[in-house]
Amino acid sequence: MQRKSYSLTRQFTTKPPFSAYIPLATRARGTKIGAIPERVSAIVDACQPPVCSSCGRIVEPYTRAVRFNCPNCGKTVIWRCEKCRKLAASYRCPSCGFEGP
Repeated sequence: MQRKSYSLTRQFTTKPPFSAYIPLATRARGTKIGAIPERVSAIVDACQPPVCSSCGRIVEPYTRAVRFNCPNCGKTVIWRCEKCRKLAASYRCPSCGFEGP
């Protein structure tokens, strides 16, 4: 019985064009098919870090700061840093004017 020989080299030697790896939605109009498109920034909006309601400093991540809603109106989020919590500095709600210890 004779073995049949199959040619596998043809499959692996020819590569598809580079444009086959780029989705059609990311290709810019008027560019060459093989051109690499420019990257689009993934950041949509800049985020603002929380600020302490008592002293006005930026509350850093992984600190012993606390975040809670205003005890009077419940609409505004109040942040307090670790230092103001220890000193029992007063804070004021900007929407209703409530003052707390």
